[in-house]
Amino acid sequence: NPAGKIKGELQYGIEYVPADIGEKEAGGEAPVLQEDIKTGIVSMTLTQAQDFLSGEKSGSKRELANVFYELWLHPRNRIIANDEPQPEGWDPNYYRSTVMKRTAHPNWDETIEFFVGNTKRACLTVLLRDAKNEDLIYGRWTGTVASVIGQADWIRFEQADSAKFFMRASIKNVPIDVDDSAMLENAAIGVVRIKVLSG
Repeated sequence: NPAGKIKGELQYGIEYVPADIGEKEAGGEAPVLQEDIKTGIVSMTLTQAQDFLSGEKSGSKRELANVFYELWLHPRNRIIANDEPQPEGWDPNYYRSTVMKRTAHPNWDETIEFFVGNTKRACLTVLLRDAKNEDLIYGRWTGTVASVIGQADWIRFEQADSAKFFMRASIKNVPIDVDDSAMLENAAIGVVRIKVLSG
């Protein structure tokens, strides 16, 4: 602005994700980078869900529902409760899909990206909810990120006879190459992502 006055605003979110550089050696030595650790940006697409309604028909009409799914990225030692409160504002480890109305076979085809420091230690939880009664959960699944990378297949919800969802996932590796043991011991090594929310 030539007049030097501020107009409008820019909303943004900043995420720092530390890289998982392995365990310390015996004797407290600096950790050594593990070649088998996959660190990077994981892209996931949950395309559809099927067979989650209890009955095939309700009277003369097919049973339908308004549904959406939640996807949580979390450490392996954390359990996402069914009544987990939704984050306020943008959260890089949470995604809520759009609502598919009056359907028994919702199709989203929405792609989400997360930065993952270690695909073997990070977990995903998928919750399929009713949009009119969010306490009603049609399906729940938890697994490691590593278990879905490179897959494009149906995944059965836990404790479900036939309810399932189709997901595909891939990873863009972000290698962390550090040779200086002092940096490994003392520095904050990781990746910073900035997301512009509006502006």
